[in-house]
Amino acid sequence: MPRSFAVPGTGRTGKVHASAMALAKAEGPTSGSFCRDIRTIQAIKDADDLDSIVICTMTDTHAD
Repeated sequence: MPRSFAVPGTGRTGKVHASAMALAKAEGPTSGSFCRDIRTIQAIKDADDLDSIVICTMTDTHAD
């Protein structure tokens, strides 16, 4: 069953995470062909088609 997820903080490492998730079970489109650009937290909150959120921020922004 296809899943939908948000990957906030998609810089270099976020793109690696998104690619890994897209290829985990490649039954449908893969990276790039299905992505949409969401630029605010509110837009993520308002999205009614997300199954999960994977937060990928820079290491120096992680909590200790």
